[in-house]
Amino acid sequence: MSAWSFCNEFYYCYDLELDSSTLTPLESALFSKLSTVSNRFSPYKEDHGRHPRLYSTEVELKELVIEIKKQLKMKFDEFQEEIKEREFYQI
Repeated sequence: MSAWSFCNEFYYCYDLELDSSTLTPLESALFSKLSTVSNRFSPYKEDHGRHPRLYSTEVELKELVIEIKKQLKMKFDEFQEEIKEREFYQI
């Protein structure tokens, strides 16, 4: 998927359709930041040249997505470990 397509899909899913009350505080903070970066994404070098730091680059977008994925995976792994511990002590 191209960065442009990702930004459009994220906009439709997150900004327009998602009920933000269903998110955890961590998810809300991470996705809010991603929303800002993806809404400011431009694939055009001319935009970045004329208005430095106004637009997000593909590199910035990818780095943020990777960082968010790591943070969410870490939280998920912690949650899974907590469930295992609870199940162990219920036996």
